[in-house]
Amino acid sequence: MSHSGEPLSAYLDGELTSAEEVDLVAHLEACIRCQSELGDLQGARAMVRALPILEVPTWVISGAAASTAELPV
Repeated sequence: MSHSGEPLSAYLDGELTSAEEVDLVAHLEACIRCQSELGDLQGARAMVRALPILEVPTWVISGAAASTAELPV
């Protein structure tokens, strides 16, 4: 198994096939590096989810709409 974070993200997102998940879980049991990376990803996701949801000011929305209206198609 490669040590890319992509399979770990897919695992957390529930996007792996059953076979891929079995392989990844088996790999995680033996690979401290991937265990650590999985923990880091879980922590980062938890921090992002804990951020407040901000309301976009109307002046930003209207300004963005006006500037995109001027773009050539």
